[in-house]
Amino acid sequence: FNKWFSVLIVTVLVIQTYLFLNPHIVPLFGHKVGIITLQDTVSSINTQTVAASSFLRKNHDGKLIMVSSASADSFIFRAGLPLKYFITEGTGHYWKNSLEDSRRHAGWLVFFNDKSDRVGKIVGNSQITRDHYTKVYSDTTYQIWKIRGVQK
Repeated sequence: FNKWFSVLIVTVLVIQTYLFLNPHIVPLFGHKVGIITLQDTVSSINTQTVAASSFLRKNHDGKLIMVSSASADSFIFRAGLPLKYFITEGTGHYWKNSLEDSRRHAGWLVFFNDKSDRVGKIVGNSQITRDHYTKVYSDTTYQIWKIRGVQK
């Protein structure tokens, strides 16, 4: 029994490894099958993400950047800036305070055009954004706003 079980385990591992390295062999619902985290990351790196994150990297002036990591993690990664510059859901009171009044901490705002992310929903249409920030970048996916003048 142990011999056959060992042969079965080795066979399954060989097949899984082969399918992992060759996802086009067994398409599922018309899509390649592979590791989901790898596919998600690759699909998140589109032209708009690359262009918007490059813009921010080239123009960043050291002020904090408010962006939803739940929606735009690939943008944050592609920007190539230290995480200490980002205000996201994981930054506690910085995040909560900035949702109430982005001027408290955020020199930059990044959100989706359709405002489907948390920053876009709450801050994207606010009077504070219109009165105190300037839209400095926009494409079919992203909007980037920069605070005017001196930050509070």
